[in-house]
Amino acid sequence: SQLLQGTTGLSANTGTGILSVYQEGTADNFDYNYWCSPVGTTAVSTGNSNFGISLLYQPVTATLSNTAVLLPIGSYNGAANPLTIASHWIYKLTTANSYSQWQQVGTATTIAPGEGFTMKGTSGSDSTDPEGTGIVNNPGTGAQRYDFRGKPNNGNITVSVGSDNAATLTGNPYPSALDLNAFLLDPDNNAATGIAYFWQQDKTVDSHYLSAYRGGYAAYSPVSLGSNGIYTAAAFRSYNSDGTLNNNPPTGTSAIVARKYLPIGQGFLINGNSNGLVTFRNAHRVFVKEQNALSQFEKPAGNLSPKNALDPVTAKSTE
Repeated sequence: SQLLQGTTGLSANTGTGILSVYQEGTADNFDYNYWCSPVGTTAVSTGNSNFGISLLYQPVTATLSNTAVLLPIGSYNGAANPLTIASHWIYKLTTANSYSQWQQVGTATTIAPGEGFTMKGTSGSDSTDPEGTGIVNNPGTGAQRYDFRGKPNNGNITVSVGSDNAATLTGNPYPSALDLNAFLLDPDNNAATGIAYFWQQDKTVDSHYLSAYRGGYAAYSPVSLGSNGIYTAAAFRSYNSDGTLNNNPPTGTSAIVARKYLPIGQGFLINGNSNGLVTFRNAHRVFVKEQNALSQFEKPAGNLSPKNALDPVTAKSTE
């Protein structure tokens, strides 16, 4: 299900009750997803609140979930059962002009509403079927289910962008689908370039080393509010050990993915035209079921090195 609200300004949500919403990411601990949380911490105070991976749970029944195990910085491989998340790979990015500006978040609850974050997948499987529908938490290939639990985001959510095409990782911040065209074409959001970028990678490559990495960014241009947009696939390029792109030709391209309506949790990059803010609004929210012709959650791969190489997302040495 999806929750839509009609507030035209800031969120009026308050209280210590929680919303529970599922989303599935990649089921491979070598691979990345780009995320944006639909919830934040619960608080009596009014408004949206910050997110951290301590708000991720492993579903057990239709109403009960277990808190995920959070590995410390320096541990690299997550697991499906019990759900174990490698906090080492939780990063965010705001108004950045170089890879070195990725910020490691780890287990901290410092991801603001509308900020995107990176998270690697899991290994193993989890045959728990919490809803009794025949869909398990992790069949061992394909997808890992996460239960986001917290106060639902609502209303206007602002995100900073920077001049000279500075990059910001953001995403759909709501517990409902997002009309990406409406967000990108909003005339009040002209501080950004109006194009969304999605990380994609050759999923046949399983390596922790950057020298084996093959990936790139696909681009989505909305064209007009009612259009299905123009999607340009990512070229799978390779990288040098210092994080720079090498001169080898691409080894392939990514598949075409539906982007007009972003499902819950989907993260993406935007670039800035100028220093300023862009705003997500309830007017950009829609009810669109996932996995139709216009809405898919992409589960891209990202290979990160625990030592002797650079993280392909952060381009920081992990030694």
